[in-house]
Formats: sequence, structure tokens, C-alpha cells
Amino acid sequence: MPPGYLAFYYPPPFLLLCVPLGLLGFVPALIFFVGGEMALLLSLLRKTLPKNFPWLPLLAWPGFLMNALSGQNAALTASCFAGAAVWLDRRPALAGACLGFLVCKPQLAVCVPVALLAARRIRALLSCGATALTLCALSWLVLGTATWRGFLQNAPNARADIETIAIKWPKLQSAFGAVRLAGGGNHAAYGLQGVVSVVALAALARLAWRRPGGALETSLMVTTALLFTPFLYDYDLAILAVPMAWLVSQAWLTGAKPWEKILLLGLFLLPLAARACGLLLGIIIGPPFVAALMVLLARRATQESPRDVAEQDGTMMQSAPSPVAQ
Repeated sequence: MPPGYLAFYYPPPFLLLCVPLGLLGFVPALIFFVGGEMALLLSLLRKTLPKNFPWLPLLAWPGFLMNALSGQNAALTASCFAGAAVWLDRRPALAGACLGFLVCKPQLAVCVPVALLAARRIRALLSCGATALTLCALSWLVLGTATWRGFLQNAPNARADIETIAIKWPKLQSAFGAVRLAGGGNHAAYGLQGVVSVVALAALARLAWRRPGGALETSLMVTTALLFTPFLYDYDLAILAVPMAWLVSQAWLTGAKPWEKILLLGLFLLPLAARACGLLLGIIIGPPFVAALMVLLARRATQESPRDVAEQDGTMMQSAPSPVAQ
């Protein structure tokens, strides 16, 4: 591979994972990293989906393919949310620890304390904060002050990347990216992004206050995270696996309306279609689909009582025939 420059904006806690991988050759490290994060995510998603749910739709999802081909860590990020979806109701400290690992990708973690605080999940919130602080302290002890100083000095370059490098705009899946790719300026892009972010956070807080169930609350965190940050690329859409798995489990048990099935199909194809639409048509389609998903989750959160959702989350672990087959 010829020498060159690739941006690396991750905080020092992520380097704790990169250092041991750096001891391997490039190809073994890539296989180990991508294969490991995929195995972890799939094992957690299986805890959300019914036991007799087939493997093929999981393995065939374009979101996983986009992440693997890009060599990115979206599957690892999704695993943090997936772990919280599994354990938030039953083992809140463990769920909080899973969410604490999002310190490695902080732009997707801003919504987490908002949701946990609104839901009065104090044990999970304390565990999340303690895990994040521990990882930061450990990275400082292992890698030194210079690493943190370099990260903070380099942080403004991340903003400059999405503001000035036009070849990256087709891959963005944020409101900011949609405005920039359409020819709008930075002020207009940040203005729309700000409105979307505030509305998404407010909706998350209001819905989390109802405490509709850990898996649904985590799914709402995912959609809010995707709507909140301007720094979002198409391979990050792999974290949609978490809310999609929850919705599929609910549809498996209770059925789904036709428009819900159409939305799920659109979300299934979204990671691949988003790249194609950005590069070939010059339009960003991610935010409308994610917003529609949040509306669907909000509808389920307000129509079903917390007890109903908790009972369904407990039942979905058992073997249950698909309502389609009944």
C-alpha cells in the first residue's frame, strides 16, 4: 500500500484496542477486528430476536457488508447499544457499562445520558459514567498525556473535514450533509442540523420518561444518535441493526402493519441505497428514513404500556411461530 494520509479522529480510549491490533500484520488485524466485532454483534442481536429467527436475513444485511468493506467499527458501536438493549431492564449496571464504551465514538453517545436520566435509570447512568471515565483514565496511564493533547489539538480537523472536503459529502447521512450536498452553505447546514438535533433529543427525553422498556429505550437512543450528529457516514448506519432487531421481534410476536413492513424493508436496503443515492444522484436519504423509524418507535412507545413491552421482551427470547405463518 502506498504511503498517504488517512484521518483518525478517535479519542485515546479507542487506541487501547488499536495498540494490540497494531502488533499483527495488516490483513490479520483487519480480519480479527471486523470478524470479532461482527461475531459480538450477532451474538447480542440473537438475544433480542426470537430463537427460531433465521440467520440469513442477519448475514445478508447490507449494513454489515458496508461496515466490513470499509473496515470500520460500526458493528462494535452497535454492540454497545445491543448490550444495553439486552440488559437495561434486568442488569442495569452491565447495560450502563456497555453504553460507557461509546466513549470511543462520543458523537453517538451524547443522547445516552439524556435518555438514562429521563428514564430515571440511575444505576445504568452511574455505571455508564464510571466506565467512560475508567477508559479515559486507563488510556492516559497507558498512552500518556501527549496522546490526549494530540487528540484535542486534532479535533478541529474533524469539523474541517465535513465542512470543506466535498468528496466526503455524498457519504454523509446527516441533515448537515444533505444541505451541503444540495449546495447549501455551512450556516444553513448547521442551522438545519441544530433543529433536527434539538427535536430528536427532546423527543427522546419525553419518550424515555415513560420507561417503555430497555430494548425500546435503547432503540430510541440509536435513532436519536443518528439524527443528532452531523459527523455521520453511511457505514455508521450499521447501528440500525439494534432497533430493527427489536421491531422484527415485536412483529414476529404481534404482527406488523403494512407500512411498518415497508419501512423495515427500506431500512434493510438503506445502507447500500444511501451510498448509491449520494454518489449517483447527489441526495442524502438517510435522515428521512431514520426519522420515520423514530416515529414508528415513538408510536409503539406511546401505544403500549411499559408492562406490555416488558412482557413482550421477555417472551421474544422463547421460540414463537411467526404471525405470518399462523
